Amino acid sequence: MRTLNRWITALSRILARAGLCAVSGLLIGLIAGLLLLLVSCAGAGTTLTPQQIVEVGLMVALPGFLLLVWVLVALLRYPSAAIVGPALANAVLTGVLTVALVAALHAWIHAVLLGMLVGLIVGRLLCLLGGCPREVRHGLQ
Repeated sequence: MRTLNRWITALSRILARAGLCAVSGLLIGLIAGLLLLLVSCAGAGTTLTPQQIVEVGLMVALPGFLLLVWVLVALLRYPSAAIVGPALANAVLTGVLTVALVAALHAWIHAVLLGMLVGLIVGRLLCLLGGCPREVRHGLQ
């Protein structure tokens, strides 16, 4: 139990420094990876063409995008005009890159962890490159 507490504490420190964009990417990656894992457990084919990677990436990005917009707009009261564009970019990039990475590595069993990692990196890069609006980076004033 102490090991779990230490791991959660370390993860919370990393996420606190990463920013909202990175945590949003992590949430989208978690959803995308979970959906990929469920599809692979159902016995779907694991060999994907580039077109299928994009299609599946967009399909797994949609639920993450909708959940993220709901959390940020409905629960945390961020303005929807400031959230939708960056959240969509984050979701599409995270979804497609997660599917591409999981398919390339044939690591379907590790799809959730890879999705979280990809989402964290994509979200952080979007925040560093200015893809997140001021309201998202600094919170509501």
